[in-house]
Amino acid sequence: MNFMFPVKFYTFSAALEVLPLCVSGRLKKMIRLYPLLRILPILGALVFAYQQGSAAQNGAALSGDWKMVSFSPDGGEIAWRLTIRNQDGKYSAAVASEEGETSLKDFKVEGDDISFHVPYQGDDYAINLKLSGEKLVGTWSGNGDTGDTKGEKVATR
Repeated sequence: MNFMFPVKFYTFSAALEVLPLCVSGRLKKMIRLYPLLRILPILGALVFAYQQGSAAQNGAALSGDWKMVSFSPDGGEIAWRLTIRNQDGKYSAAVASEEGETSLKDFKVEGDDISFHVPYQGDDYAINLKLSGEKLVGTWSGNGDTGDTKGEKVATR
């Protein structure tokens, strides 16, 4: 049996008025949600744009030279310098101390979190940092010990 409607529907609301005549309840609900479904791609685009803007801000906040200090379990302080670069959304970093520059392993930036491994006195040490305001704070672990680490960005001239 074919249903032919003599009226052409020019508005969505007019089509909703005849729904009880021709479709099931589940389909009616889906059709009523249609206007909401139309805005989902827009919401997705806004969330994506916000995340990209946030990532760009983090890149600017993290990039540069950081004067770092790690605290040993016996109360000693180890001064070192962390240099972070962000070029086209890709991060790179290097660490320098009185002993010279050292290459990093597994350098990762995820939001405000930074993690990497660095060789020190023959062992690999894990460093986990978080951007907190204009400072980096976190911990180190290696050779069976752990301790705190903090740093401040060096002012550019």
